[in-house]
Amino acid sequence: KVNPPGKPTINQTTVTWLTQVEKHRRIKNFRYQLQWKQKDESWHYLSEKTECEQECMEQLKPSLLMKDETYEARVRVQAFYRSFSGTWSEWSPTESWVSQVGSPKPASEWG
Repeated sequence: KVNPPGKPTINQTTVTWLTQVEKHRRIKNFRYQLQWKQKDESWHYLSEKTECEQECMEQLKPSLLMKDETYEARVRVQAFYRSFSGTWSEWSPTESWVSQVGSPKPASEWG
């Protein structure tokens, strides 16, 4: 089991993070799971078992976001080499951000 990744960084729709695993001569690739959610909702999987190296990146689809809403994201990683797969790490610290892209917030019917 590897250490959890660092807190992800979100820039508009780009999520990046570091695996926080020391370089190893055999284990250079990782699978990752990225979860995101609107604040106070349940977690959604965006990617599962996608591969990356030490520095990882994933794109969020703007169509899944609402402008000016608060979101959270977290990631975890799993080392793998050929047919070997390690255990999933714990989840990274959660990062929050207010989306500057996406659909406009629906107007309140009480507005």
